[in-house]
Amino acid sequence: MANDGQPAPVAVAWHDPFVIMFTSGTTGPSKGSVMPHNYAWAMGEAMIRSGEYTEADCLYNVLPLFHGNSQVLQTIPALINGSRMVLREHFSASAFWDEVRRYGCTVFNYIGTILPILMKAEPCSGDRDHSIRVMVGGGAGPDLFAAVEKRFGVILIEGYGMSEIGLPLNSSPSCRKAGRCGRPTEHFDVRLVDDQGMPVAANTSGELLVRPKQPWAMLLGYYGMPEKTVEAWQDLWFHTGDYLQYDEEGFYSFVDRKKDAMRRRGENISSFEVERSVAAHPDVLECAAVPVPFELGEQDVMVCVVLKSGARLTPPELAQWCERIMAEFMVPRYYRFMTALPKTPTSRVEKYRLRDEGVTADTWDKTAWDKTAWDKTACHKTTSKTASSKKPAADKGVGRR
Repeated sequence: MANDGQPAPVAVAWHDPFVIMFTSGTTGPSKGSVMPHNYAWAMGEAMIRSGEYTEADCLYNVLPLFHGNSQVLQTIPALINGSRMVLREHFSASAFWDEVRRYGCTVFNYIGTILPILMKAEPCSGDRDHSIRVMVGGGAGPDLFAAVEKRFGVILIEGYGMSEIGLPLNSSPSCRKAGRCGRPTEHFDVRLVDDQGMPVAANTSGELLVRPKQPWAMLLGYYGMPEKTVEAWQDLWFHTGDYLQYDEEGFYSFVDRKKDAMRRRGENISSFEVERSVAAHPDVLECAAVPVPFELGEQDVMVCVVLKSGARLTPPELAQWCERIMAEFMVPRYYRFMTALPKTPTSRVEKYRLRDEGVTADTWDKTAWDKTAWDKTACHKTTSKTASSKKPAADKGVGRR
């Protein structure tokens, strides 16, 4: 119905639901998080403070608007602050810098493998010829952190968050540390606990628990899943399902998702660390590490790899690379070269699918290596000697909170 351009007033309270925001679904089926209005406002203000946004900034947004990152960490800050925002349909490494220059973008919010992919491009004289001043995101280790800042002349601001809770840990240009996801913000209580719920000391891995200090700043509950809501709020703390550590200065670092952590021969292994080491190979575009069942109990490590276009790297060569730079107990046993990793619409790897598929017929087994059995002209086996066509039982994951 036509009107005079003035929307009809609607009574909305801070605690009213404003959206059902679905979790990424990387470890299992997504859950619908019912989020209150104050959550969106609080996250918008948190991002403005963290990145020191001004009205003169222009945010470059490559994520779908149904996702929390795009909604509350980019669009809402732009609306609150009066900044411009450029919305692209998806991330494109080849178009990224040209579009940043074209629109004068000053802020970029990265996720997942975006930074490594940008770094895989050949260095050029225009690497610093752009308007980006800060990149905000998470998951960059100390080496990548320093390399990105040096090459592109930007400031990286890292934090930790989830769809359900926002950003309990964050950094700023004046308070940050390479490879860390920041310190607790003033709006959250946080603690790290072991599997029995007891607090852990500095430099010790524990599950991150959080709760807000202001009302209506986190999820109201999972839509149609009251049992999952109760499960998440054990002991009046929200259980993130993620392992982190903190150092003597109070800076936190991500270790692994609880469902992605692996245990092999009595050693705990972080899939995050395995992926970071494998991705450091110049021929690897992206990768994902997952646990697979071991014949004698516990687990073995499998890495699924996508190579850069034109790369001729073979699994034996990648295994040798891993042996040179990784602790022996972390070196993957299985190597699966793929044309693409299964992903959610927000470009997060669906690891539960890789775990369910397990050791496939095109997976190379390091322990059964026969140097004459590998054809270096193709990324598959030429005999069945180094792989079994029988798929082991899948390691079933559950939905990530």
